[in-house]
Amino acid sequence: MMGLTRSTWLARDEPGKQEARLYRRAFWAAVLITVAAWLLPLGGLAIYPFSLLSTWAHEMGHGLAALITGGSFVKLEVHPALSGLATTGCAGDLARAIVSAGGLVGAPLLGAAVVALGYRPGWARGLLYGFAGALALSVAIWVRNPFGIVALPLLAAAIAWAGWKLQPRWRFILVQLLGVQLSLSVLRGLDYLFMADAKVGGKIMQSDVSSIAKALGGPYWLWGVLILAFNLGLLYGAYRLVLRRLRRATAS
Repeated sequence: MMGLTRSTWLARDEPGKQEARLYRRAFWAAVLITVAAWLLPLGGLAIYPFSLLSTWAHEMGHGLAALITGGSFVKLEVHPALSGLATTGCAGDLARAIVSAGGLVGAPLLGAAVVALGYRPGWARGLLYGFAGALALSVAIWVRNPFGIVALPLLAAAIAWAGWKLQPRWRFILVQLLGVQLSLSVLRGLDYLFMADAKVGGKIMQSDVSSIAKALGGPYWLWGVLILAFNLGLLYGAYRLVLRRLRRATAS
């Protein structure tokens, strides 16, 4: 991909089979990079900023779900070990289940949206600026722990710089990698979907799937299976949507 010229890169007015082929390569390369980074000894360190962004998106999912259901979003914490905590208030079993599920599907929903929109050159820069702005806004309103107050603005600044300075093809690659990382973050913490309790900030707390099971019934592991299938389906659906758009552009 390093040798691509301007005429062969994804362009709004030059869609076609070439663009679909390049997109497929970029998408699956992002998937392979993500999985390899989890398996290699120092891979987790290399993608630490992406993992931190996934933790933030997970906790924001809880908080925003609480607001949507008429509850409160009190504060958000992210920790160096990539755990996080959203302090929310809500009433009723259904609301509690939605808030718990909001974290588990929040990052994958955001990732799928990024994958679906980020293939357009004109959108890639805007998405990066959007990430930076959302991070900064969340720090101003909800983030309260020292690590989050320091780390998230630095991450926002790095993303904004990438949107400003990177060439279009590198912005495209970065956006695809961000989308895939967010979408597959559920696999990085796969065990969390199948455990009753989890350690957050040194404290043992009820897991999200246990909270859903307690509110709606059924075994917590079944909810883990359903959420995993939903999240993976989101990513694959976004990928297929982009390919369909590119093919339609070719036909027209």
